[in-house]
Amino acid sequence: MQILIQPEKGGNAIVTIATGGEFLAQWEKNAKAGWEGYCQRHRLGLILFDEELYDRAATGWKKVHWQKTLIGQALK
Repeated sequence: MQILIQPEKGGNAIVTIATGGEFLAQWEKNAKAGWEGYCQRHRLGLILFDEELYDRAATGWKKVHWQKTLIGQALK
């Protein structure tokens, strides 16, 4: 997990998952600057998960786009 912009007292943040070299590189190239600007204008934090939140070897593993449901638990 990378905290790109620290959330303020309210704790509100935009969070994304970009795993794997190609997905992360594309996010950094095409989206990161816009997301940072938006977060700064609206006083939001920006958090990036660059690794899967659930071990692939575990029973019940789901693809990364389903792992977004685990973000709240991971942030605790």
